[in-house]
Amino acid sequence: MSSSGDNEALYAGLFQVLDGLWFIELEKQFGFDRALELDKEVWKVFAQKEAQRLVKFLTDKGAITKSDGPVRILEKVLPISIFNKTLKFRIETNGKDELEFIVTDCKTLAGMKKIGRPEQQANTVCFDMGFTYYNYLAKGIDPAFTVSCTFTPFKKLAGAHGNGLCGWRFTTKKNA
Repeated sequence: MSSSGDNEALYAGLFQVLDGLWFIELEKQFGFDRALELDKEVWKVFAQKEAQRLVKFLTDKGAITKSDGPVRILEKVLPISIFNKTLKFRIETNGKDELEFIVTDCKTLAGMKKIGRPEQQANTVCFDMGFTYYNYLAKGIDPAFTVSCTFTPFKKLAGAHGNGLCGWRFTTKKNA
């Protein structure tokens, strides 16, 4: 009998395969740019709905309370989100108003390399889809979140630190 964690990883991987196949089919019919545009629209809605359901789940389980701040809630949501179940990552937080999410292994990137997706397209997918997903996931928890990408596998951005494939900064600071 499989453990619950094995089942989660299996279904998250299958979800990712479905998402990739969906994107490839859109791309065949409409081209890369339109497929990316449509995929972002779907992920905007999905990320918000996922955030709301995960917050409810964690609240019902007593893992978070109404007194927990948005950064603490996000810290609990990120590890159980379906997309992140296919990643290796670390979370760094100041415990107050900022959280860093650093991906160290990514099956999506490996899949894009495996099918020979051009680096420019892979960079666009990494940045655009990553930003869309993490931005709307965070805003599904608290609209005050500001999300920024600190680096992608293809580009180190200002303020990037640490080792990894990509990095995302979430903040609730008033002057982010």
